[in-house]
Order: sequence, then structure tokens, then C-alpha cells
Amino acid sequence: MVTVSAFGCDGPWAGRPGGGSLAEAFGGLTYLTGESDGPPMLPSLPLGDSLTGLAGVIGVLAACWGRDVRGAPGQHVDVAMYEPIITLLGSLVPAWTPGEPSRPVTAAVSSTARRATSTNAATARSSSCPRPPTPRSPGCYPCSA
Repeated sequence: MVTVSAFGCDGPWAGRPGGGSLAEAFGGLTYLTGESDGPPMLPSLPLGDSLTGLAGVIGVLAACWGRDVRGAPGQHVDVAMYEPIITLLGSLVPAWTPGEPSRPVTAAVSSTARRATSTNAATARSSSCPRPPTPRSPGCYPCSA
């Protein structure tokens, strides 16, 4: 079974709704995009959603391999949407200085199109699965149907 949520199925933020744009901001990607002297911006590509999907697929493939090759029991793959963003930015994390006011110089794309965002809390949840959260895991949306 795969569950996708903004902050994972356990932990202090497990029940909070969110989507790809929030994951990009929470993971630090918006800090690196846009003009170096401007505010943080969403990238023109939906990386939060795409990378979450890839992380889920990798987890499912690893679980299937474990089941088929090693005889392991079924696995629960839990994907928090912000974690693939942090993984993407992994090499930049050690270079970040907490409290540093200046943003790193990045190669911004001058023709970046703005992405539409939703402010409706109902649509801000992970929309990859139509199921509501389960009582056991309030922030997770099982996608095994």
C-alpha cells in the first residue's frame, strides 16, 4: 500500500493538509527559484508532485522486489511530499547558513511562467487519491484501491 501526504503519516504535522506547492516551499525549493534579490517563487514545473510520484514508484518497486526475491511480507510505503524536495536539494543543505539573509545566486530562467495555486483547503490536500483520510492515519490518503 502507498500513502501520499504532505508531511507523512506520523509525526507532529501528520494531519495537516498540503500539496506539491506547499512541499516545494517547505522543502526549500522556492528559496532557490526566482530572482536573487526577489521573494521566493514556485518553479514553473510541478516538481513537488512529480518527485513525490517518483519516490512512491521507487518505494513500491523496492517493496515488490523484497516480496518477490526475498519473500518479505507486504510493505506500507509512506511518501511525505516534502522529502523528495529535500533529497533533490541535498547537496545544497550543508552550504546553507541558518539566519543568513541573502539568497544564493541561482541561474533563474527569465521566461518562467507562474503556476496557478489553490487557496481552497479542500483542494489543497493531496489530490492523487479521491479517498478521504482514514481514522488510523488522518493525514494519509491510501492509493491502493
